[in-house]
Amino acid sequence: MLLISDNSAADLVLKAVGGAPVVNARLAALGVQGISVDRPTILLIADSMGVKSLPPESEWSKAGFAALALARGLTDADQAAAKETFYKDQRDTATPTGMARLLAKIWRKEALSPNGSDQLVDIMFRCETGLARIKGLLPPGTRVAHKTGTLNIGVTDDVGIIELPNGAGHVVLTVFVKEAKADPDAQERTIAQIGRAVYDYFLFRR
Repeated sequence: MLLISDNSAADLVLKAVGGAPVVNARLAALGVQGISVDRPTILLIADSMGVKSLPPESEWSKAGFAALALARGLTDADQAAAKETFYKDQRDTATPTGMARLLAKIWRKEALSPNGSDQLVDIMFRCETGLARIKGLLPPGTRVAHKTGTLNIGVTDDVGIIELPNGAGHVVLTVFVKEAKADPDAQERTIAQIGRAVYDYFLFRR
């Protein structure tokens, strides 16, 4: 789920902990506002494509979603309308501030046990996705504990904790990019440029 953004793993974890209400209750208990978890990701992506009422045997596959859309007679206009509706939907969204507060609590070991916090951050340091995003323009070897988010309808995200050199500390950074007509490479470059600007600001302002 964290290393390679396996959405099926994310949905299994959501089910194992008791579903979205349990996650939202935990966020509220931590005092984190601005993050809402409402659906398994498989339903979120299906909604973005206009596919409703998934069959029980549905599996993660872009081709599978496309086949369902075709089988149900969804036109390009139908799918474009579904995407527009999805963009306005406030379910399963997060604000940059809310996500930054959650990351800060994880880093300070206020969200999990000390061992759990260390394990989570270690996995995030080893994240294999989005190497051209926050990490893209940072000096080689800069450590970033991060997690990406991507929807192939113009949504490109990266959130993480940048480790500054020589014991200068750590910086939490959350960047969410959403454009109806998007160039994914340009979105990643934007995130990388923001990452480098933040890195330089906090490194040289000491």
